Formats: sequence, C-alpha cells, structure tokens
Amino acid sequence: MGGERSSLPLSTGKGAGGIGCAGRVAPWSCAVLSLMFIVACSPRQGVPAIEEPASVEPRDYDHLTPGEAWKERVDKARSAREVAGVFPEVRQRGTDLFWLRCPARQRWVDGGCAGELAAFSAQEAERACPEGYRVPTLEEILLLLGDCDRQAGRLQDGLCRSCFDSPSCNRMFGEDRGWYWSSPGFLAHGAVKGTWSADFDHGYVRFVPMGDDAEAHVRCVRGNSALQN
Repeated sequence: MGGERSSLPLSTGKGAGGIGCAGRVAPWSCAVLSLMFIVACSPRQGVPAIEEPASVEPRDYDHLTPGEAWKERVDKARSAREVAGVFPEVRQRGTDLFWLRCPARQRWVDGGCAGELAAFSAQEAERACPEGYRVPTLEEILLLLGDCDRQAGRLQDGLCRSCFDSPSCNRMFGEDRGWYWSSPGFLAHGAVKGTWSADFDHGYVRFVPMGDDAEAHVRCVRGNSALQN
C-alpha cells in the first residue's frame, strides 16, 4: 500500500555483533546505522552521580557598617583558629576584650593550661604578654570580677567577687585562685605611683606601691572594655 513504509533492506552478513547494508542504502547511512547498532548493543556502564557541593548559606552583612562587617569577619576567623588550637583566646561577653585562655608563660594544650604558672614583679609584668596583648587595666580587672565595692581602686583595699563566683570570670577561667597584676596606675589623684593587684581566689583588690618586691601572675588581654549592644 502506498501509505506503508517499507523497511530498509538490511542483512546481517557481518555476523553477530555486526550489521550489513544492501540495496539502495547510501554508504553514509550505512555507517550511521552501524554506529547506532553498536551503541544499542553495547553493555551500559554506570554513570557516577555528580555530587552537588554542600550549600553554604552566606552571612548577611548588609545591615552592618563596613567597619562592623570587617570586625565580624575577623572575629569569626579568630574563632576558627581558636577551635583549631592555634589562637587560644576567649572573648569576654558584652565587651571587645579578648583574653588569652592561660596566664602568661603557660600554653593551651588539650583543653587546659600546661606549664609552670609564672610569677612576675610589677616591672616584669609589663613585658610578660606576647605581641599584640597587654596587662589589663584596673578597670578591666574590676569588670572581669564584678560587684566590686566602692573601696576598690581607691585609698583602701577593695573587695570584688572571686573568679569562681563571677559569671564572667568563671565562664572563661573557671576556679582561678591566683593573684594577678593590673597595669601601673596612680593612687590618690597621682600622689603615689604603683600597681593594683587582684586576688582571684577571694576577690581582694590592693594597691602595691612602686618598688615593692611583691610578685603576682599576669593575664593578657587585647581590645577594649567598651560595652557592646
């Protein structure tokens, strides 16, 4: 019938796995059909699935000023290094203060401080911190311990919370029992120069006049104590 389509006069004279062409099939058509036959008869190979990269939701910095966005990235990078044990510091909540986890001369190893706890004179304390860090000011020590009486930092010896009883100090340093220096200052409106020290065990704060042979430990800090929103 005129509507029927006649099949191509193909032969299998090539044997199993081959294809032969006969009749009025053009040579190029025979080549195409041979290729199709080979592909169709070849065993299928599994195609490995392509893994999609893990989606990482970008942090939105649009609501921050350029300076705030830069600081956020720096702090995030520091946190990553701290987890890796490369940069062992901890941030005091509500401030821009970053404290080394261990006192001066000790090292942070396997989740704790290792090495001998060094004691310094007031003059030696100023050189005890590594580059980029410093001895904390009296105000920063008082802020760390918290709930200090009115005498702390004045003529009389004062009293604050112990490190164990202070939420801020305890969160960072646990039950620390040492005496620690602050940076040098003046007493009684500049009349006497000396250095304040604080007893983290009981919360005592006392003034040590310059030249006194007292020794204490040093906790190193960087940044400032300005309260953050």
